[in-house]
Amino acid sequence: MIVKNEAASIGRCLDSVKNIVNEIVIVDTGSSDNTLEICKTFDAQVFSFPWNDSFAEARNFGLNHARGDWIMWLDADEQCTISDLKAFSEQLKQETELIYAVHLVNYIGKDTNPDHAFHITQPRLIRNHRGFKFINRIHETFDLTNAAPYLLNQNIPVISAVFHHYGYMDDVIYAKNKVHRNIALLQREISDQTHSPWMEYHLAVEYARLQYYEESFKFVNLSIARFVESQLMPPSLLYRLKYSVLIASGNLQPAQEGIEKALLLYPDYIDLHFYKALILYLMNQFDEALEQFEHCLAIGDQITSHLSLKGTGSFQAWYYKGLCYEQLGCPDKAADAYQKAADLSCGYEPAINALKKRHSDSATNRLFSDLLL
Repeated sequence: MIVKNEAASIGRCLDSVKNIVNEIVIVDTGSSDNTLEICKTFDAQVFSFPWNDSFAEARNFGLNHARGDWIMWLDADEQCTISDLKAFSEQLKQETELIYAVHLVNYIGKDTNPDHAFHITQPRLIRNHRGFKFINRIHETFDLTNAAPYLLNQNIPVISAVFHHYGYMDDVIYAKNKVHRNIALLQREISDQTHSPWMEYHLAVEYARLQYYEESFKFVNLSIARFVESQLMPPSLLYRLKYSVLIASGNLQPAQEGIEKALLLYPDYIDLHFYKALILYLMNQFDEALEQFEHCLAIGDQITSHLSLKGTGSFQAWYYKGLCYEQLGCPDKAADAYQKAADLSCGYEPAINALKKRHSDSATNRLFSDLLL
């Protein structure tokens, strides 16, 4: 791990792995709070590394101090949960595997609500002493080119572990000014002509967070183009961002025209199917939207290599079915859909509010009827 002033979260993180790992290697880049004191209570080895605006170099410094057969990397604002430690250990004994991904849950919003989270699988465990290094100044990732080139265009096997990431919840982003920090580092990164096309994508994400949709759209398209120029398939989450930006900025016609092409590339990506349905709904094509939301439910929520928002194949699709039924003059079907959305979620507010409004309207109508009588 690399840390700096993480006293608020580091204890929670290390407590989650203390019975899983054999050693804890901490690279500190200049903490001034009691982060290091907390780390030492977990018998962590702490090393200092002068911050040079490169997360990859700090991570690689830490790799040099790790002695175990396998290395798991985390951030201080994460927790690891493993429901079956025996199965986890058995997977690490597979001699043919060099790298594993985990199920990563990225929480967003004001509180830790499982309904407000993005899900994806992400490489987080590597076999030590096999040439793995981190690349990219920010949003660092493993360089597979030398260590495992055969995995460049393949799905990485998933191990039975879940990482919970809290670093992009509203209070954390505000407290650390993450967006502007990230933009500055990303702009430095893309000034290098040999940079990864991922950097334009990450820059587009940060601009989208600021609701600078024109800039976000420009950079996500640049990212797609640079992947193509590199003779690589643009990853699916680039198209998710592209169409979310078009929807958020009200450019529905080009979104409708383009999303079919994205679905040809990634026909199993539930979020793209959901966006197709949402575009139809926003364009007042309610019958077509209803059919598409039903298709989303048929696909269901899936944890895959695609970045997916919780509920696009379940409670969110049911909620929008309710909205469609409202517009089509079917209030009873709408109420049933809202109830289904509420039942499948952990208190999905839009559905609950829709049910409350319906009950309130019904009570008001009964009152008017009594007065007329």
